[in-house]
Amino acid sequence: MKPFFISAALVLVMFTAGGPASTEPAVETRNEGYLPEPPEVYDRIPVSDSAFIRHRGLPSRVDLAQFFPPPGKQGKQGSCVGWATTYALKSYHEKRKRNHDFGPHVQEAGGRGENVFSPAWTYNQVNKGKDRGAHIPHALDLLVERGAVTWAEWPYNVADFKKQPTSAQLKTAAQYRAKGYETVPAHDTEALKAELANGQPMVIGVNSGPDRWKCCRNESVYDGYTVANKNGHAMVLIGYDDNKRSPKGHRGAFKIMDSDGNNWGTNGYGWVSYEFAQQFFYAAYALRDWQPQGDAPIGEKLSPPKNLRASQGTESDSITVTWAASTGALGYQVLRSDSADGSFGQISETAETHFKDYSIDSGRNYYYRIVALNETEKTSADESLVASGYAAEQKILGAVQGLKGELLPNGQIRLSWQGVELATSYKVTKENFASGAFTTIATPRGTTHTDIRPAAGPNTYAVIAIGRSDEAPPSASITVEGKSGMPGRVEGLQASAGVFADKIQLTWTAVPGADRYWVVRFNASSGLWQEAGYVKTNAFSDSSPEAKSGTVQAYSVRAISGIQAGPAALPARGHANTNVNRTGKPPLAPANLKATATKTGVLLQFAKVADAADYLVFRKAPGESNWNFIAATKTPRFSHELDVSGKLFFYAVRARGTNGVESELSKPIGFSLATDKSLFKTRSAHALLPTGALNGSYAGNFYGANGKQVDFTLEIRAAGVGSEILFMHSGRTFKTQVAGITEPHRILASGFEIAAAKGNFNRLFISCRQKPACGQPFRDTATRVR
Repeated sequence: MKPFFISAALVLVMFTAGGPASTEPAVETRNEGYLPEPPEVYDRIPVSDSAFIRHRGLPSRVDLAQFFPPPGKQGKQGSCVGWATTYALKSYHEKRKRNHDFGPHVQEAGGRGENVFSPAWTYNQVNKGKDRGAHIPHALDLLVERGAVTWAEWPYNVADFKKQPTSAQLKTAAQYRAKGYETVPAHDTEALKAELANGQPMVIGVNSGPDRWKCCRNESVYDGYTVANKNGHAMVLIGYDDNKRSPKGHRGAFKIMDSDGNNWGTNGYGWVSYEFAQQFFYAAYALRDWQPQGDAPIGEKLSPPKNLRASQGTESDSITVTWAASTGALGYQVLRSDSADGSFGQISETAETHFKDYSIDSGRNYYYRIVALNETEKTSADESLVASGYAAEQKILGAVQGLKGELLPNGQIRLSWQGVELATSYKVTKENFASGAFTTIATPRGTTHTDIRPAAGPNTYAVIAIGRSDEAPPSASITVEGKSGMPGRVEGLQASAGVFADKIQLTWTAVPGADRYWVVRFNASSGLWQEAGYVKTNAFSDSSPEAKSGTVQAYSVRAISGIQAGPAALPARGHANTNVNRTGKPPLAPANLKATATKTGVLLQFAKVADAADYLVFRKAPGESNWNFIAATKTPRFSHELDVSGKLFFYAVRARGTNGVESELSKPIGFSLATDKSLFKTRSAHALLPTGALNGSYAGNFYGANGKQVDFTLEIRAAGVGSEILFMHSGRTFKTQVAGITEPHRILASGFEIAAAKGNFNRLFISCRQKPACGQPFRDTATRVR
């Protein structure tokens, strides 16, 4: 007869050696025999009700060892699955059914094994003819579908893993078929204890290793790995003790039985701390064969419904809850909570054994209990199983992941990334060296792009997924060093001529690939160029005595990439203003400097200063020591175009009097230009808004389809989901409601996404995608007016 198989195993896992020959055995590289289950096998197995019940009143100690045959030894055969499921677990269930005696030890005392079941029967039929181990569910399927035979019928032979049963043995085995089996969450301590307290030991797959040989001596508790390599092994979980303490001080331990004879552990048994079991246990299975007696007769008392289940993401607008009918029940109450430990409230009653819950938010977990009732009684809600379920979230275009860059031999840079579901194309962006802003360089439909003209130095890229009607946030950026080479000549070098009283300001065009610049000044006395300083940006302020002297100074600049310097720039000449009356009274520094975002950058405004002829605007980035001159303005307001999003700059202003004397710098102000794109996250966390944080009125404008500016106002009365939002423009009012809140600073409404920069609720980023929601789609900002 052909061997019995359920499905093909996946990758064969190699394990550590079999039974020891001494108390300190040498470790051999071979199969112990447990192959972790493929997901498709594990997912089809029913889950025990113990995983869904709150367990109360469990005893502090359980030990089922007396109902098992003495620990046996598998030797060098990878048959631990057969020993755990059949020699140990099946023998246990038949012992509890028939209360027979196991007789003398079959391996050490010459016992016949008439009441001990054969590990070879199981292992030989599920190993595919090779001694490479087995999956536990395959062995349990065999016990359910074919049964088992005793050791006397089929003695274990460590050298024979291919023998198959005869027709007579198959007929004998059929009388010992098990009823079924279920999984028990291996990391749920309370569920495992509840099974044991109910007389149900379990076969467990564990993450074993060579250090297992030295554990568990003299009733000690196994409490952690001492070596890195871990392999698979099958054992039996037979008890627990809440008062057992480990060497690390962890309280509580499980008792396990192995198949490596009496030399392992303490006479073949061991203890594993509850804490370490979270790592050591991989899977647990309870065989449903013998059941403990003494339960109330069916029909005598109304019992809570079993097999309670809730759908998990199979529907987008509802959750389906199902359960098994309770004998004597005429109907059921459906209870729901937002958390497993929260308060459950009734949401419906039904005479059916199923219920569809539509009053939910997609992507959010809900928890259910079912109460059975008839005309005279009903079950307690606390006795009910708990099932959790959720409806599938609407798919959102996600950010690109896995962006990689490779420098090719020809100096080009090849980019690749993972495809994004719902994306129709991609936008490849590259950071501008001078401004720090990312600009689009390509829009491929595939997941690769080659930059044929990268800079000699660092090249920074990000990729954006584009959908049919929207685009995702940018990917994480990567930097790829371009092929080494000399940077280009600095162009556009300019030096201020009399603009400042005490310095000379230099500016030039940034050089691609340059990581810094070397500024030199000509020394007329020596006839040589001398170093003035190094900067990382394309601007330099010279406040040296030479610059302050008022004499004309000549400058040149070289771009530097790594250790290579480019050609020198054509010299530029400048001088400080020495013709002003330096003894004159300087004007006061401008006060009340404010920065407001505009469509093209930032608007600076400040208080007018008496006797000021004009104002000088300066800027610097964090970490820079010198202020960089930007421009002079006659009025106390200045608009600065800014193409750098997500970067912080500091601004300050000087007033310059009619006598040419400059005031002290104003009090600096910080400003960064953000984009709505970077704020629309795709996280799925449900929360309420901070009380009143976004409530109020906002004003803004956008450009309509005819190219004309449209002014609008926005009223938010949002304390949570269902709150009202009013959007008004062109004499029309559009009303909508908050549909979801994914962050404390982001609202989802019908056709709308509204977000505030984290911690700043005075400026909103608005995206309207549907014409019915706002009259016409647009993306822009709004500022709080009250």
